[in-house]
Amino acid sequence: MRPGLSTAAPTLLDSPFPMYSIGAAIILGWGAVYGYVAIYSLALWARRRARREYRTFGLMSLAIMVQCIGGALLVDAPDLATGAAAMGITVAASAFTLAFMHHATVQLAGLERDWLVRVGYAWATVFALLALSGLAFTSGEAAPGPTWGFAAAPDYLDPALSVAGHLIIFLAWPFIASTIQAVYRASQDDPRVRFLMWAVIAMVLATTHDQFILSASLRSWYLAQHATLLTLGAMGKLLIDRLTQTSTTLDLRTRELSKSYDELRNTEAALVKKEQLATVGELSGLIADQVEAPLSAIKATSRGLSREGLDSQERGSLIDGLDDEVDRLNRLVDNLLSYARPVKPQIRPVAIFEMVTEVLIGQVPEGSNIDTDIDVDNAPAIIYADGDLLRVALREVVDNAVQAMPNGGSLIISARPTVVHDRDAIVLEVHDSGIGMDAETIEKSREPFFTTEPLGTGLGLAIVERILTMHSGSLSFESERGRGTVVHLEIPDGEPTSSISPIDGIAGKALHQETSPA
Repeated sequence: MRPGLSTAAPTLLDSPFPMYSIGAAIILGWGAVYGYVAIYSLALWARRRARREYRTFGLMSLAIMVQCIGGALLVDAPDLATGAAAMGITVAASAFTLAFMHHATVQLAGLERDWLVRVGYAWATVFALLALSGLAFTSGEAAPGPTWGFAAAPDYLDPALSVAGHLIIFLAWPFIASTIQAVYRASQDDPRVRFLMWAVIAMVLATTHDQFILSASLRSWYLAQHATLLTLGAMGKLLIDRLTQTSTTLDLRTRELSKSYDELRNTEAALVKKEQLATVGELSGLIADQVEAPLSAIKATSRGLSREGLDSQERGSLIDGLDDEVDRLNRLVDNLLSYARPVKPQIRPVAIFEMVTEVLIGQVPEGSNIDTDIDVDNAPAIIYADGDLLRVALREVVDNAVQAMPNGGSLIISARPTVVHDRDAIVLEVHDSGIGMDAETIEKSREPFFTTEPLGTGLGLAIVERILTMHSGSLSFESERGRGTVVHLEIPDGEPTSSISPIDGIAGKALHQETSPA
């Protein structure tokens, strides 16, 4: 123990903290502040993992807290052994404080110095191990030196540095220089970093002072624990400013995104309205074209019926013609309603063979010279779907096939199992030996209201596709001029996963249109 050092326990008259001296109490107070900052920063990093500077800042604060604990123990060390242990803790924590501060400064400056950061942590680890093992110090007590800077400087019970300790401290200067350079470069682009630059310089001066008095065995207060508060405050302020700026920018981007979304939604609504109006115009033109001829025929027939002297045969012929035109109008109205009416599929068991048989009997006229066949043995006997809607779809396809074979031919309906979007399904295939379609007709068949039939409405295949889409299925076909057509109706088994509203059906899709499937 050095001469004149009292080992009596402090009293209440010496310090408001009965267990510590005033110097130790001040340093522990700083340690509590650093500990709170460490917990807050690490918690903030845990919520914002992308912001790694919060983690580095929190770890730096934690290292400074440990440094303060070591410093407080050193101030009140009763013997050399305790002083040596306290000095080891302080120096080890100081090494990691410098490494974390260098890393945090590089991150805040936005520099890419990963290799130097790794070297800094390696240096801190080696120095900490030397300090904690006692190899950084000599076995004896430092010789009392003259007072440096403070008349009432304490007489610490701390060991003197060894050669290894002096060497390790010397190697710290490249990282100190790198830290100052990084913060200086950042301050040129961001004026808010200037306060951090001056705080780092103050921290470097305080650390230099501590290293000097430690190496020269001078009596003075250690200043690093106190000066670090300035650096910590500057870094914290910079982080808060950047967090506020990020939050402000995020709010601005959110408002811009919300505005863009509103504009996009309004534009989409306007486009949908235009599509609806365009479709209504097309429907109006279609209805006008389709209705004009029947109305003209009905008008002519009514005039013919009003003539005097008609015999019963002529009158019957005119009435039959009138019935045909009325049927034509009814068919047009039915197709338009089937296309535009909102329908929700009612899923029930559907017997495939019975449905196909029923459609063929109803749609293939007797005496048409069309040979029919059904091949559904490989498909499930029952599928869960809307049977009424599937019958409508199959009727449209079979009707097209019959029209494509005016002189007769063969019509085969087959079914096979498949999988659609990880769901069991079946594919109904309608094969006909009709006239087929060339490439131009196939391409135009995708255009709205396209039909090759003089009395067609151009809505048949659109209705089929809409029904299949309601069932989450699809419609496709293969055709070649002179070799017939194969129409594929893909139907998933079970509840549908999508539906079509009237707007979707009318204005939201480019529809397949009824064509001669040949």
